[in-house]
Amino acid sequence: MSRKIDALHRLYTSLVDCHYILNFYGNITPQKLQEYKEKIEPKMDEYLNALVMSSLYLNEEQNKVMGKALGAFRQASMAIWLNIEDCPLNKESYSNSTKIFEWTLFSESFDVANLTMRSILNPKVLEQISKIN
Repeated sequence: MSRKIDALHRLYTSLVDCHYILNFYGNITPQKLQEYKEKIEPKMDEYLNALVMSSLYLNEEQNKVMGKALGAFRQASMAIWLNIEDCPLNKESYSNSTKIFEWTLFSESFDVANLTMRSILNPKVLEQISKIN
């Protein structure tokens, strides 16, 4: 049981960390690509890894919610990437919907994922789980 709670806790922590860093850099674009690689990429990787490792413990609906958050995070990350001054990509080859940070999608998907994780990790739910085992 401890593995399950650890995996879910890691997922929740990485969800919040990823949201925080993307929210920050969505408002203040990194000056250089190196800053993006040092600050944003690790948080994205942590969230993806945590999602993969905890997916075993999530039901189908919870997996969908967390996957939607991942999609919103990826969209936000790409929008940030494409707005960095020294971005090596041909920015003109991307549509405006890719270049613009989708704040509504980002916020709403995080809110739903956050509520989902809070309901899973609610102390009363955890007490019930520990009684079963």
